[in-house]
Order: sequence, then C-alpha cells, then structure tokens
Amino acid sequence: MSDDYVSSRTPEGPLGFCPLCNSHCRIEPSPESGDATCPSCGVLVWIDSTEAELPSFSRRRLSQLGQAARSRTLCCEEWIASLREIVGIKGPLSLEALRKFELQFAVSLPASLSDALMTQDGGRILGTEVDVYPVNRCVNLTDGVWRTLPLPWLKEPRSRYRMICIGKAPGGSVVLDYRRSDTTPGVCVLDHIFDGELRAEFDSFDRFIEATKV
Repeated sequence: MSDDYVSSRTPEGPLGFCPLCNSHCRIEPSPESGDATCPSCGVLVWIDSTEAELPSFSRRRLSQLGQAARSRTLCCEEWIASLREIVGIKGPLSLEALRKFELQFAVSLPASLSDALMTQDGGRILGTEVDVYPVNRCVNLTDGVWRTLPLPWLKEPRSRYRMICIGKAPGGSVVLDYRRSDTTPGVCVLDHIFDGELRAEFDSFDRFIEATKV
C-alpha cells in the first residue's frame, strides 16, 4: 500500500456530505468532535445522523453550498479584534450553523452569501459598502425595531415573516425578500428611520451586490 494512501475511519456510518468536493460518504465520525475526514478530498466534514430527516430544500442547499465553496467569489473584509468582540463573532460560520439558520426561517440563503458567511460570520462584502450582520443578529420583519414600523408599501402583514434583515447598505437596511420563493430571494433596501420606506428593489442578491460595487 502506498505511503500517501489516506483511508477513512470505516466504510460504514451515518451519511455525510462534503461541501468542498460535493460528494456524499458514509463514515464514522470521531465521538469527541463529531467530525470525520472526507475520503475523497481529505477535508474535515461534520457528520449529522439526522440528515435523512431534513426537509428536501435543505438537502438541495447542501449541494448548492458545494458549488459556492469551490468558487469563493464573495468574501467579507476581516473584522478588527475590538469589533469582533463587540459584535460577538467567534470565527467563520460553520455549515451546521448555516443550516440551522436556514431551517429556523425555512429558507435557503443565496449561495454567494453563504460562501461569504462561511469565510467570516458577518462583515463588509469586499468591493462594496454592504455590511452583513452575523447570523445571530439577522431577524425577520416581525422582530426588533421592525415590529413597530407600519411598512405602508407592504400590503400583506403576514409577509413580514418572509423578509429577513441581514445587514446595512448606503440608503438603508438590506432585507432578503422571500415572498415569491423560499430558495431565490430578491433584495429590498428599507429605511427604518422613515417607517421602513422602500428605497430600492433587486430581483436577486447577486444583482444587488453587483449594483453596489464601488
């Protein structure tokens, strides 16, 4: 056997997914850390034995993240240490935490945004003036300051649940708009100072980022 051969811990075990090489594997994770080495590319993956019970949109999302992880086209500027402490950032967002967020709101984040969050959990998108919050500070429009704003342009009050504020940009707050789709949101820029006035709309997150490049 070659000295460079890397074997998995065992060919049996829970079904895992590697977002880097976009492959599934069955491998027994370490009992201490819950991780294992992908037998295809060698990256560490976190094995979740409940994967088969996840909603179909979440399984599709894992596949989409594999594509984003290889491209790394959208990243956040590095936070300075003092700001990291104030905001409460502990490091890049894990795949598990990202999936938990998506399940909480029953949506899929845009692949490029997921990629940026797994590089750093929040920060300024490179080449723009868009600041993305850490996911634990993202809320839908039924929470926080948004709860009391009239949002006169939003005709259906229940739609507030389908809109998630994820950060700030020149002109207002950045809100992912899932009113039309759970998987491909538009983007609204809202001014929370003036009753949540609608300042701009975009049909996708990537087009919003393209329009805000400096």
